[in-house]
This record gives sequence, C-alpha cells and structure tokens, in this order.
Amino acid sequence: MQILRALKQDHEELQELLGKIMQTGGMKTRQRLFEKMRRALLVHTHAEQATFYKALEEHDESFDDALEAEVEHELIERLVADLSEPDMEPGRWSAKCKVLNDLVGHHIKEEEGKMFKIARQVFDRSTLQALGGQFEAARKEQLQQVA
Repeated sequence: MQILRALKQDHEELQELLGKIMQTGGMKTRQRLFEKMRRALLVHTHAEQATFYKALEEHDESFDDALEAEVEHELIERLVADLSEPDMEPGRWSAKCKVLNDLVGHHIKEEEGKMFKIARQVFDRSTLQALGGQFEAARKEQLQQVA
C-alpha cells in the first residue's frame, strides 16, 4: 500500500477514537478508549517518524517541515504521557485531552495537505509504494514494542 494511503487510514482511526473519547462522559469508558487510542497513536507516530519523516528529511524542499512535524510528535507524546497518569483530576484530564485532540487534528490537517503535496513532489510512485511497505513493517515492529 502506498504510504500516503496508509497514513490517511491511521489518521481516520485516530480521529474516530479521539472523537469517541471527547464525547464519552464516563471515566471508565474514556480510559478504555484512551488506552486503545494511546497505543494506536504511539505506534503510528513512531512508525511514521522512522519512515515517512526520515525520508522527507533527506530533501531540502521538505527538511524544515519534517522537523516541525517531529516536534509536533514530541508534544503529542508528552500529552499522551500526561494523560496516562492515573491520579490526574478529571477536569484537568479532560482539558489535556481536548488539547491533544486539537493538536492531533492540526497535525493531520497539515500533514495531509502540505506534507502529502510535498511528498508527491519529491517521491515518485515506486518510492511512495516502498515507503508504504516500510511503514507497515515499522508499524508491526512498534505494535510489539509499545505497551
């Protein structure tokens, strides 16, 4: 599968999970959904960083944007770590989850717009296909590593 299609599928799953978390009132349900989303998000960002952004950093046209996306990944992971703390007050948890939802939404919008456009310019079809295979392999590896 081409990497842009694989990334878009992951984005849709993540946005759906985040939407469910934001709409759910019960903390037990939220925590269950959050754990599923946390794992999917970390697997995605680690695999994406190791394949898509690593490849984009090799081109002058995409280097700065790839670094910006890497910083966004770091912020997302910090929020996920904060939200994983078991003793967080529910109101603070909800506020941080809202910020995470907004940040992930912003990241996806930029990536699917600007970054996908740049990727189509710097990579040919066969490279996009090869990156898709690398991404899927990295996802499988990350599924085993992310607890």
